[in-house]
Amino acid sequence: MSSLTNVVGSYGAGYMFYNCTNLETIDCRSLETVNAQYGISSLCNKCKKLVSADFRSLKLVANNYTIQGIFNECSALTSVNLSSLETVSGTSCMQSIFYYCTSLESIDLSSLTSITGTSAASGMCSGCTKLFSIDLSSLTSAAGANVFSSAFSNCTNLVDIDLSSLTSLTESSATANMFQKCTSLEKIYFPMLSGIPL
Repeated sequence: MSSLTNVVGSYGAGYMFYNCTNLETIDCRSLETVNAQYGISSLCNKCKKLVSADFRSLKLVANNYTIQGIFNECSALTSVNLSSLETVSGTSCMQSIFYYCTSLESIDLSSLTSITGTSAASGMCSGCTKLFSIDLSSLTSAAGANVFSSAFSNCTNLVDIDLSSLTSLTESSATANMFQKCTSLEKIYFPMLSGIPL
């Protein structure tokens, strides 16, 4: 899949490698745009031996459920490259993307500037018990009900998080349970933070 540049059309590549229990790597280094409902949702869901995933060129994710759960329960995943991702929009579009990736220690989303949509990033890293670092330092806007709900819940190794560029956060329950049970969390660079239980 290293030559694939775009995914369009409903259910484009959704569930393509679902439960492929011996898959160890996936190379989508040329993929730039996913604009399709369920585009690559659950692409590698429950691929228990998946260690690395390369999406280095992916910049735009648009439409509902587009990359929802693509690495859901990939318990061996240690390396993922999404460093070029800039814009995410659509209902539940990246919901539970790293849900219970229990070997993942760091995530680079340093180019991501905008997340839009109901539950767009809810449960994004929930249950990532080894995660200690995630770079969201360029994120300026997040919009949609429950957009970040439970995004980092049960990330028991997460020490700090930089959301210092976030200047727009709208809709109800946008951050409900966002840091629930983050028992190691020491620092949050989040000027907009107000009254959120940790």
